[in-house]
Amino acid sequence: MKCSFILAITAFSISFFSGCREEELPYTPPDLGTPNAPIPIPPDAYAGEDVVLELPGSETVLYGEANEWDPDLSFSWRKISGPDSFMIVSKDALQTSVLELGKGAYEFELSVSDRKNLTIKDTAMVTVGALSSNPSELVFNYKTFDEFWDSYTFLIENFYTYIPRGSFFKAFVKRDTTAAWEEAIQPLALPNNYPYSFSLSYGHLFVFSSSPMNEKSQVKIVYD
Repeated sequence: MKCSFILAITAFSISFFSGCREEELPYTPPDLGTPNAPIPIPPDAYAGEDVVLELPGSETVLYGEANEWDPDLSFSWRKISGPDSFMIVSKDALQTSVLELGKGAYEFELSVSDRKNLTIKDTAMVTVGALSSNPSELVFNYKTFDEFWDSYTFLIENFYTYIPRGSFFKAFVKRDTTAAWEEAIQPLALPNNYPYSFSLSYGHLFVFSSSPMNEKSQVKIVYD
């Protein structure tokens, strides 16, 4: 009789708690978020190559680049370091002139934003100066110019490991078959008959020749 009573209580307890578990503790699946939700991608921004401007020059152009196919982008330029003397002509344009520059190293920041307020920034340096009477020299010996698009290129990678960023410098080229050094320029618009030019982009120095350079050549950097 006692055993029958205990079994009855046990059966009642199991039935009671089973009912509570179903009514008061329902199963809630975890929130895994929206499946395949797109990840926001910020726009591209490139402030352009670093510029080396020789005095008495006092103006240049900042050639910014972005997703030009996107009509909803907005742009903004500002100076983040450098001398007080400067004027950005169009702060909200992708490409703009900068005037009234003085001697020294300027750093200009380009901000590109889209309609979702995603923003990306990049900087370009403009160095204004002239060589002193006793500059330093650095020569890169006997390397061939490689064909690149419609020109021939002498590449110096990680250029700022050789000279400090913000140093004023000039670049010269000498063919193995000649004795004279010829200056490479950094023009805003290249004429058709330029002999040598250079571009300072992503920290690399590109020296260009408009004619084939099959023989080994030298590039000399003179800087302060």
